[in-house]
Amino acid sequence: MRLLGKCNMQKKENLDEVYEELKQKVLAQTQQLSRQNQYYQHKMFKTDCKKFYSLLRQKTTNAKIAPTKEEIKNFWKEILGGKKSPTLKKLNG
Repeated sequence: MRLLGKCNMQKKENLDEVYEELKQKVLAQTQQLSRQNQYYQHKMFKTDCKKFYSLLRQKTTNAKIAPTKEEIKNFWKEILGGKKSPTLKKLNG
């Protein structure tokens, strides 16, 4: 495994420890980016309130159009493999 070599590991028994360590590193980097973003927003608010609020207004969610009832039924049929389930019975009824 490349992971074992990349993390200077000799035994596979330490894989759980490496996984936990990498998970914590990713979490730490995510928190650092969040703090940097908060700092940037705070600095912008202090220096240029108008620009700060205009950027807040520009941020919109990318909501997709809701799927049709038929698309939902087909989706669940593919997942369940044609099995009858209470959910599909409700959609059909």
